[in-house]
Amino acid sequence: MVIQIIGDKPEKDVKQWLNYLGLILPSKQQEEEDKDILNKILEVILHDINKLNEIWGEQQSKEEEEEKQEKQPIKQVIKDETFTYQAETNLNCFETCKKILKNAGIENSATEKIHMVCSINKVNGKTNYEFHPECLQKGIEVLDEFLEKGQPVIVGVDYRDDYDINEGVTDHYIVVVARGNDEKGVYYRYFEVFRSVEDGGISKDINKLHFNPKGYLEGPCTCNNQYEKYIVTIVRPNGKYNFNCCNMTDYTDDQKKNCNYLNSENQNCSKSIKP
Repeated sequence: MVIQIIGDKPEKDVKQWLNYLGLILPSKQQEEEDKDILNKILEVILHDINKLNEIWGEQQSKEEEEEKQEKQPIKQVIKDETFTYQAETNLNCFETCKKILKNAGIENSATEKIHMVCSINKVNGKTNYEFHPECLQKGIEVLDEFLEKGQPVIVGVDYRDDYDINEGVTDHYIVVVARGNDEKGVYYRYFEVFRSVEDGGISKDINKLHFNPKGYLEGPCTCNNQYEKYIVTIVRPNGKYNFNCCNMTDYTDDQKKNCNYLNSENQNCSKSIKP
């Protein structure tokens, strides 16, 4: 039997892979070094290639990288002058977002919901949830569609566990106004309605959402410095948009517990994605 192992650290790579294949016994040092990575592998569903790539430190394939880079930049679709923020409006974040769109001439804003999270439960005060892949993909497609026709889009984000508002996982709303590329890849830039202009409300450098390796959008938590990051959980397209993944308009108790309910074509939902 011939095994060819290619890597930048030949001796370490050969030992690690032969050990993983069960062909040699590990030294005590190897045992300790490999414990963390082996435990992670055991927790992974083997068909989740993105997770495996993340664990083994692999880069995405050239084709996958090129696919993400195919999205052309879209300049800011509304003017800075349309921006306002919560303290100025005395409205909540969602209504402030709608006011921004109204300032831009969009009256029928955020009338539809594309929930990208398919299950919610709380354990010891921590919110656990999973994305539904089809809804996640659809949400991103709709975001692109509206930006490409010159319209901003309101999206909801999760950033803390001690809120139980909206459907239980959307803590705050922001307005996506542009799409671009930087050293991290494709990003979506937004107006932060909690901040004034002077405080970063329309920052072109900070207010960015990038793709996580698992395919969802995340970025820094710009409304509250005590929290680390935003995760986009819902897209709110303008006007009538006939799409309900899994017949979802709002979460029922059963939907909050698991993702195995039926979609609009009476087929079981595919495997969900945990943040």
